[in-house]
Amino acid sequence: MKLKINKIIGFPIVSRPKRVAIEFASDWVKIAESVWTPQGYKLAKLKAKRMVDIKDNLSSALIELFNQMNIKKGAVTLIIPRHLVTLKYLELPSTENKEIQEILDLQITKQTPYSRQEIVYGFKVIKGKKEGYSNVLLAIAKKSVIEERLNLLKGLGLEPESVVIG
Repeated sequence: MKLKINKIIGFPIVSRPKRVAIEFASDWVKIAESVWTPQGYKLAKLKAKRMVDIKDNLSSALIELFNQMNIKKGAVTLIIPRHLVTLKYLELPSTENKEIQEILDLQITKQTPYSRQEIVYGFKVIKGKKEGYSNVLLAIAKKSVIEERLNLLKGLGLEPESVVIG
């Protein structure tokens, strides 16, 4: 599983009339629905609920929020709060994405205190340099954090199509 870093804030645009994004933070659950207009995607609906106000379990609260927003089951974008992701800015000796991926695969455990099996990561080349180096933004998250959220969404009949950083 790889994190997408298409945009650090927000979510990537795709050609669908509606998009739903959901974020589980430590204090809040937030659900946003955007709709396509000729000017681009615009926020149509937004609901947020404090975690301390959730009396039952999180699944029940999510079902209630989706019902209130009249959002049906389908694809969603999962937003991982920034404080749960480690971002590193690296300079790597390559300008080719495939080589950069190979370098990161070999070096990733040096960038975090967790083992390779405990993390997921993604990267985005920020700037290639003429000298054969690239500036790369590396995002690392604990796999358990991502899987917990993905499993909750799948259990509700929602199909997470991407995972992005908030």
